Amino acid sequence: MKRLALVALLLGACVAPSGASRTEPPRPATAPPGAVATAGAARTISFPDCDARTVAGSLPACELLQAALDRDVFVGVLRRSTAAGLTYEARAIDLQSGETRELRQLEETELLIEDVRDAVVLLRQTEDQGGGDAHVSLLRVPWRDPAQTETLDEIDLTGLAGGDTWNPWPYAKTNGRDVAWLHAGGLFDPHEIVLLGPSGPRRTVLTTDKPAYFDLDDQGRVAVATLSADRTKQELQLFDGRLRQLGSRNADAGGYVLSFADTVGWVHGFGTTHLPTEVELLPLSGGQSRAARAETGCVVIGATARDVATVCSRGVRLIDIAGGAVRDGPAGRIVLAFRRGLLWRTLADLTANPEVWRVTPL
Repeated sequence: MKRLALVALLLGACVAPSGASRTEPPRPATAPPGAVATAGAARTISFPDCDARTVAGSLPACELLQAALDRDVFVGVLRRSTAAGLTYEARAIDLQSGETRELRQLEETELLIEDVRDAVVLLRQTEDQGGGDAHVSLLRVPWRDPAQTETLDEIDLTGLAGGDTWNPWPYAKTNGRDVAWLHAGGLFDPHEIVLLGPSGPRRTVLTTDKPAYFDLDDQGRVAVATLSADRTKQELQLFDGRLRQLGSRNADAGGYVLSFADTVGWVHGFGTTHLPTEVELLPLSGGQSRAARAETGCVVIGATARDVATVCSRGVRLIDIAGGAVRDGPAGRIVLAFRRGLLWRTLADLTANPEVWRVTPL
């Protein structure tokens, strides 16, 4: 669900639990129903009880801060503002039945969606401690039964910075079965990329004291890009039970990682300082790498299960990773790409109601 970052090292001291622990949500409940509507080929989705109208000089009464999509579920994080303070709420809409479930609700503690796949939603719960410090809990939430929520990790972060600065957030990924995330090591200890299978135990993919970008594929393999010891190179490695190197490039040409069925995508560029316009595709079965290049004026925004997703002035363009064919996606410039679909809207949509998303399944 996200991916823009750039180079810096700043960071956190952490204590990891020995395994996942059961965490009961504060208020497990069925939430007010979501709205799923179909008009022609378009499908829209929203939470009707989230009122985005504002009072002059204040935050909106309710905002849909974040959204994510998988085949059967739409997940959103809402922030409500009242005189008493801020409340964050994570909800899931079952796209088959239309039922809405409350995953978690907290006061003055930020919630963020890390990833969603099949029956699993990964949530990051962040307590801001001031001065760039935060305490983070990584949660695995079965969205059909949020009472079974588990805490996968507890992490204390220090020296967090803004902008394109890389910070050691968990950046958790799931394929619906396995979970991979970054456990920050603090100012003096290396960070650890952790892989947890469906029945455990936790395994260490890689340790590093430098910025790291990674993704998890359907087979449970983890592709990792991190800087060399002298920080002049970015090195791409694959963990499939052991680490093996896939490639190396100059650090100033580095980027984040995308996983496909039998291919790793290594993006050129990230953040606002170097917009990503090209992805190097490395087949895991062997053979030469090849490039998926965005058309002139377009920018890489992520990937679906079989496409590199780009956004252009006229809308979405999808580059097939197998043969390189390019096809049109929806005509929106505000787009989020997920393995099994796209969330998007036009500028007119945003003006009319910023809480509504259009859905294009893939």
